[in-house]
Amino acid sequence: MSQVIINVYYGREISDAPTCTFPVTNSTSLHELRKHIYVSIHLLPSQFDLTIKARLNTAPPGSAEKYQLFSVDEETIWHMMLEYATPVLNFKLLDLVVESVPIVSHTNYDPYPGSVPRSSRDTTVSDSPIYYDDPPEIPILDDLVTRFNEMNNNTSSDTNSSSDTNSDLGGSAVGEDDMAEMEDQIRMQDVMKEWVNSIPFINRGLQHPFPAFNDDVPMPYKYEAFFGYPPRIDGQFSVGQMFDSKADLKSQLGAFALNNNLELQQQYTNRTGYVVVCRAEGCPWRVYAKTTETGNWTIATNPDEHNCYSIACKVDSRQLTARMIADVIRPGLKEDLEMSIKACRFAVRSQYKMVEPSYNKIWRGRELAIPDLFGSWEKAYELLPSLLGAIQMSTPGTKYVIEHEPSTKMGIRIFTRVAWAFGPCIESWPYLRPVISVDAGHLSGRYKGKLFMACAYDAEQQLLPIAFGIADEESSSNWGWFMQFVRENVVGPGRICVISDQHAAIRSVFDRTDLGWCEERGEAVHRLCSQHIASNVYKLCKDQIIKKIFKKFVCKMKPWRFYEGMDLIKGRSITTHQYVMWCGKRLQNLEEEPLQLHKWAQCHDGGLNRWGIMTTNGSESLNNVFRVARQLPVTAIVERTFYKIVDWYVKRGKVAQQWVQRGMRFSNNILSVLQYRTSK
Repeated sequence: MSQVIINVYYGREISDAPTCTFPVTNSTSLHELRKHIYVSIHLLPSQFDLTIKARLNTAPPGSAEKYQLFSVDEETIWHMMLEYATPVLNFKLLDLVVESVPIVSHTNYDPYPGSVPRSSRDTTVSDSPIYYDDPPEIPILDDLVTRFNEMNNNTSSDTNSSSDTNSDLGGSAVGEDDMAEMEDQIRMQDVMKEWVNSIPFINRGLQHPFPAFNDDVPMPYKYEAFFGYPPRIDGQFSVGQMFDSKADLKSQLGAFALNNNLELQQQYTNRTGYVVVCRAEGCPWRVYAKTTETGNWTIATNPDEHNCYSIACKVDSRQLTARMIADVIRPGLKEDLEMSIKACRFAVRSQYKMVEPSYNKIWRGRELAIPDLFGSWEKAYELLPSLLGAIQMSTPGTKYVIEHEPSTKMGIRIFTRVAWAFGPCIESWPYLRPVISVDAGHLSGRYKGKLFMACAYDAEQQLLPIAFGIADEESSSNWGWFMQFVRENVVGPGRICVISDQHAAIRSVFDRTDLGWCEERGEAVHRLCSQHIASNVYKLCKDQIIKKIFKKFVCKMKPWRFYEGMDLIKGRSITTHQYVMWCGKRLQNLEEEPLQLHKWAQCHDGGLNRWGIMTTNGSESLNNVFRVARQLPVTAIVERTFYKIVDWYVKRGKVAQQWVQRGMRFSNNILSVLQYRTSK
């Protein structure tokens, strides 16, 4: 059964605050509505008749609003108005304009002789202050108070029964029993209010506290009301409610505002206190919270229950902070780290339907959610040595190096770079081809940098990462340091082919004699990635045909086939042909430097250095595998590399065990190569 909030405007404009507000349901009759209005605006039905009109928007959807008034004088019209009420959050809202007409000739019934209408009603209590004694007009006050409480508690049941009894009277008729009940209730409210105001202690309770003064038991709650308003002990943000932290308090206040489509404003805050108010004009709601000795936060003052129905007009509410967005999307990020900004916005809209967060706020919320899951960005660098040490203890053979530099603060060192290689990868190196592919990917987290990667290939053409590193940039110093780590801790001595792009910092490694990768000494062979050259060729000529010709003939084993392709390129573009032929040079504009065709052409490789591997697709694939990890703190990056390699070893180990059980001496790829060569 849906609930409808009724705003009654009596004697004022629609733009002002309503005279009274009360809830009804779809089953509320017109007769019950009239009784609610009579009691709420304090009009005696014996002296005034009501004219009720509903205010509805009659404009088509998407056009400017156009409001009209409709007379509500029949039961069917009333229920139609309820159906077309304005939907707001989990309820509907309906504005009613009420006018009163004095009844010249009315019944002789008057439950309180001498009473007058509200518009000119004077107090029937003596003007002189009455101290603690019952007013002379009310001989039995306790009975009246009891009757008033019973009326308030049983309003719904009474109205339902009266509606059934007087259903034959029509929507506007008011029977004598109903009239007596309503006027009795109105009169009771006025009598209680007048007598309370006559007590010298303004706004105190009705019961004199003297009977409780000599009691040994604590003062009862009803006597406590005499000395001041008791705290609200129920409802949201009631006095005494505890919160774990100030952030938790702010988060719940923000959720309360968003769920009710309101806007709250921080009025005061410091380490021990926090005050927030409602931004709606005329709303008295105010919450004061303070910290406790245990470090928690509690509601100290909140005298008014929030009943403001003003609608926030902003699409991106100020209450929806990046911290709240982080709390909403954190579970989704935990399951899927590739959660896009669009998916994050959908998750926020699913919980807070009335708000459309901005792109920047969602991005900042995502940046806050990541440290919640993986630790703070700064703390990650402090935990890095402990994490790598734990991995080394659990995985024998693992090696790592962390470099720091001193700072101006005592005991504080600044992180510079780190490199690590897992034990199983180091042990697998003798069984892999002596070819490694190296590349670096951008770190897109809070602290920028580069993730260095070196990978090799097994007999099944599957890549296997053998070393990782993190540094601030791709400089000659960082690449030399990383490659020296790979030589000393992973691959050991021997002639190894290294395939990379044309980055100057990487090429400088093979000219130095102190790193173990010097080409002149025969310690290594450096080759260029044909895919990178093909991409540069297309950028130069913008011709897809030339790019396809290059990729087809660069891997030919016979020189005449290679030069056949180069002639085709020359026929289409002499400039492109010159760029391709000079591609392996250190300085392409220097004509005295000889051609370096062995750097990139398969037929000039000089004896199976490449082992048929022409590109750095292995390291490029690793860049894609760890594209999400590169957005995380440094400890999360190390964890991702560890668990990914563990997963690969588990899967490939199961396949290898099946081959051994079938009695296979070689892998499937090697067997297919042997069969092809045998048949040929």
